[in-house]
Amino acid sequence: MKRKFLAMCAAFLLAAQMAVPAFAEEFSATMPLTVTAPTFSVALPTSIPISVTTEGKVITPDNLSIVNNSGGPVEVTSISVESGSAWTLTDYNNGDPSNFLKQGIDKHLFAFGLTVNEDTAATTGAGSQSLSFDKDKWALNPKETASIICGAIASASTAASSGEADKLVFTVNWREWQDPTVHNGVIPEGGTYKQGTTTYSAGEEFPAIADKDTYIFGNYKYTYEASNNGWKVKALDKTKTEYGAILSEINGCSVTNMWSTFQNCTSLTTAPAIPDSVTDMQSTFNGCHSLTAAPVIPASVTNMKSTFNETSLTAAPEIPTGRRWSRRPIAAMTTRSMSRSRNIERISRWMIRFSP
Repeated sequence: MKRKFLAMCAAFLLAAQMAVPAFAEEFSATMPLTVTAPTFSVALPTSIPISVTTEGKVITPDNLSIVNNSGGPVEVTSISVESGSAWTLTDYNNGDPSNFLKQGIDKHLFAFGLTVNEDTAATTGAGSQSLSFDKDKWALNPKETASIICGAIASASTAASSGEADKLVFTVNWREWQDPTVHNGVIPEGGTYKQGTTTYSAGEEFPAIADKDTYIFGNYKYTYEASNNGWKVKALDKTKTEYGAILSEINGCSVTNMWSTFQNCTSLTTAPAIPDSVTDMQSTFNGCHSLTAAPVIPASVTNMKSTFNETSLTAAPEIPTGRRWSRRPIAAMTTRSMSRSRNIERISRWMIRFSP
């Protein structure tokens, strides 16, 4: 046992002696740096078998899917159809076969549509063509699977026949990162936009922005203020412990006003991230008695009057560089903070004000 102890001491002294030169002179070391790129691997159907009875009834497969085995998000960027010789492509017309019935039998007319996440890419006429679809709906996160619903219509035939109707060519690429807090273009699932008496729902495009437009998404209601060229955000109710992410941009304009966003949300325990576009945070967390930690305040903010009034912060919020704050001897924060953390007694009586 003694020998083992001496050996350990010797090793320690040796290590200490070797470490001294690192402080006395320049030391450098070369080490390998290994970078592993994400693998691109997407599984698509190799064929889509479709059967047509003599009555024109079409039987389509129900087990089609796209599987993203890649290490990053991907999206289908194009779907093209190369028309075959056995059948003539025509307009899918949302699956309505009435036009086919007018053409009579043995016309070998064929049309189809492929639906992913309620978005359909369908044939629109004769000959080879590129199908239109919403790329956002045909996007997959890593290890995600999307089911493909296949619909088809065909004209009736007097005799059974088989042949390659068409060739489908899918093009799949890496998907660029999309900021989930930016809502432009098409209203996403769960969003409701109102302009005057007109309501726009998910899947519709945002209209040209106008004063007092409202947008409800998640746990928030946003109101556009033309005078500030920005959106004001308010929590929809006052009972939650947390509310989720706040959008940073809607319909091409930034969220700038968080005046009283969470005022009197007494159960709020976790503050969301504040968008970098916000300038006004007056009374944002006023009356949030359960809030103990402040979020990061972005440099864009210029008004923080009563931001944390009547909260239970256990530490002072960090003020953005280039701003200054002042303390005023009034009950700007609840005395609950004082009883919990005596070492921040001064903090518990702040009202934060900003001076550019």
